[in-house]
Parts: sequence; structure tokens; C-alpha cells
Amino acid sequence: MQEKIAIRKKAFNNRKKQYFEITSQFFHPLLVLLKKKKQNSKNILSLYYPSNYEVNVLSLFKLIKKMKIKTVLPVTKLNNQMNFVEWKYLDPLKVNQFGMLEP
Repeated sequence: MQEKIAIRKKAFNNRKKQYFEITSQFFHPLLVLLKKKKQNSKNILSLYYPSNYEVNVLSLFKLIKKMKIKTVLPVTKLNNQMNFVEWKYLDPLKVNQFGMLEP
């Protein structure tokens, strides 16, 4: 168990040292694909809200908001089941029992 804790701590420290944000330009191929798909059907895009120095993809949320594509975030329940809940950019979030942000 101590080894697992040490690995997690090392990974956290590496993310902290190398933390960066992704520019909107990075998502251009994805946006082209979504625009193409949007004509044919209703799209739902599952994303995550970055925390603990995870890659910051918030610029994607801003771009998707303009396209009116539904976005959902994963929510983990006590029994370790995962549900996806609709979330719009800048909607309030709360911290759950695992210390994760959720709608």
C-alpha cells in the first residue's frame, strides 16, 4: 500500500512541475469533427474538470459552449459507480466525498 501512495505522490509532483494549459488551437481537429457530426445527430461530449494539476482543458469547454453541444462530467458514487451529469461551462461545482469536483 505504501508503494501505491508513493507512486501517486510522485505522479502528482510530476504533474505539478509540468503543468500547462492547452490552447484552443489544439482542439481544432476535434471541433471540425463535431461540426460535421452535429448536422447528423444530437451530440453529447463527456469531459473532465481538471484538478490537482491535470491537463487544463477548460478552453475546450468555452469552445463547445458556442457550438451548443451538450457536455457531461463524470460523477462517482459511493458504490464506485460512475454517472455522467450535464454541466455547462461556469456552472457551479461542488466537492464530493472523494475530493473531486462535480456538478
